[in-house]
Amino acid sequence: MSASWLSSIMGSVTSSARRREYERFWDSRDEEDWTFDQHTARLDPALVTELLPHMPSLFSKTLPPCGYEIQVAYQNMVHRLRLSWLHYVARTQSTENVPLHSFCADIKRRLELEQNRDPIGALHKTGERTPWRRETVFAFELRWADYFVREAGMMQRWPNLGEAERDRQQFMHRLFPIPKELKIVIKNKDIKREIIALWNTWNGEKRMDLGANDDEWQEVDDEEVEDTGKVAASAA
Repeated sequence: MSASWLSSIMGSVTSSARRREYERFWDSRDEEDWTFDQHTARLDPALVTELLPHMPSLFSKTLPPCGYEIQVAYQNMVHRLRLSWLHYVARTQSTENVPLHSFCADIKRRLELEQNRDPIGALHKTGERTPWRRETVFAFELRWADYFVREAGMMQRWPNLGEAERDRQQFMHRLFPIPKELKIVIKNKDIKREIIALWNTWNGEKRMDLGANDDEWQEVDDEEVEDTGKVAASAA
């Protein structure tokens, strides 16, 4: 969310305390990557511009089609992963064989350490979680971490998978078009097909680097999805 967009709504926030709350919740700008401790180790802007076209599709900034707290958690994860990738590539001067799974696993480990130290809900309404975010956002960061570890692992293995295993992975993608790690449920069946279509489009972008048949992944078998009862999405 851009600073200009944030400024446009701040005029209606009169209380200084309330203003700070809005600022803390909404400010997830790239230039202030508040979720990572490397903000002082700035990279050369020209180098960043050169590297960004090579950013893995898994770390796309496109928001998933779901509730905004889940989106904020996704943004927080992606900011950290993109920064890890940029620093690694700048240091090694190569975009080949970048350990995406290691980045994802490392951030998951850090989040789990934070969860062990300050469990979800323990700091509710205290404003003491560092970096600050709502407890619900932190909870979904942990779930997104599981998603990224799984997806990165699959991407790492994909070139060496046989046809049968690739077919199984594609079946799982059709069965769970919405990441099962999020554990959220479609409540409004009238819009279920539309929601699944949005998630399939999002998944297609995330998996572009695999060079697989994206059209096949986006063909969802509605009967299979109904039978599982596990397909998830945020419904108004």
